[in-house]
Amino acid sequence: MLEQWLTAHVQLFTLVFFRVLSLCLVAPIFANRALPMRLKAGLGFFAALVLMPLVMKMQPPQVRAWAELPVLIVQESSVGFVIGLVASLLFAATNLSGEILGRHMGFGMANVIDPEFGGETSVVAQFENLVALMLFLSIGGHHIVLVGLCDSFELVPIGGVHCNSSMAMEIVRVTGQVFPVAIKITAPAFVILIVTTVVIGLVARCVPQMNVFIVGLPLKIAVGLIGLAACVPMFSFVFQKLLRTTSADIYTMLEHIR
Repeated sequence: MLEQWLTAHVQLFTLVFFRVLSLCLVAPIFANRALPMRLKAGLGFFAALVLMPLVMKMQPPQVRAWAELPVLIVQESSVGFVIGLVASLLFAATNLSGEILGRHMGFGMANVIDPEFGGETSVVAQFENLVALMLFLSIGGHHIVLVGLCDSFELVPIGGVHCNSSMAMEIVRVTGQVFPVAIKITAPAFVILIVTTVVIGLVARCVPQMNVFIVGLPLKIAVGLIGLAACVPMFSFVFQKLLRTTSADIYTMLEHIR
């Protein structure tokens, strides 16, 4: 009897741990590459310990066949991965917005290491990521992700993951919003840079003697920085609105998983 009780609790804790760990590997802030893997594993372990009473209240532990455990681990990991993926798409849109804006400003070759996504990114994208990170923490975006994780155990019980075509279509819909969101974040700066590029082109046609490369590059950098500074207040408003949409998308994805 004691062996069955211990086996049931160990199996349940293992499944809860992998759902939490997969979230820590993908979700914003938690998935930062600057954080060591041991810290993420420890965070997932203690979070699983905290969530165990909540999970046992909704779903009493039961002994499962050990052969089913690898499949259940993959299923539970997919739930945490989906929650983290939906939350990270907002930062992916921010990064894309900064990349596009930086290339139009002439910062295509001025790259830095991005600790959030890894690899190189433009300085404008890094600036927007830092602003988005501060807004995410100040608004309580990490609380939204954690609350979504806690609610996932009620919406999608342990072992209740079912993948279907509607979930795949929902993933396509959510990921397809990255580019429109990237344009909305700094739309005024994009418009100003496009107008500046058109004006430089007209000047080059009307005054062929002028070296537009020498004049145009500093001008586009100055105009881009002014436009980016003007977009910061609007960036905060748009980010808050998109964060509410992200919260709704998390629960929509959970509805399609179960």
